[in-house]
Amino acid sequence: MGKGPNPAELIGAAVQTEREAALFYRMMADMASDTAVRNRLLTLADDESSHATTLANLYHEMTGRGVGQIAPGAAEGEPSLFDFQSRSPRDVLEFALQNELAAVDLYQAQSEEAEDSKVATIFRLLADTEREHAAYLRLQLSRLEEGDTQVH
Repeated sequence: MGKGPNPAELIGAAVQTEREAALFYRMMADMASDTAVRNRLLTLADDESSHATTLANLYHEMTGRGVGQIAPGAAEGEPSLFDFQSRSPRDVLEFALQNELAAVDLYQAQSEEAEDSKVATIFRLLADTEREHAAYLRLQLSRLEEGDTQVH
């Protein structure tokens, strides 16, 4: 069995996926008509930007280089942000939830596979934060299903 990506490669890829997730939440915030929802989505975007900064700093510490732009791919794993086309609030929330759950799985696996305890801790903390994001998105979906139009 071949060796997988090294920790620096995983962290470099995670920087880009966090940047893409931040962009996605900003796009969602632009679609929200409710101020509280818009503000919460912007907070999620800020969280993702903060993750990207933390990971970029760790990448620099490990490699001595900065993380450049990586070819567009999937926001936090799958599905790809750039393939998403719907503007329906339900579709946006479901897509974001799927994205956050993929991030939880990815970061949890990376935390368990990391040999460096600092890297493992960072990925574990990221997984926990993405779980919180998923819980928020589930709440918004349930409100939408109950007829609450705040997510528009």
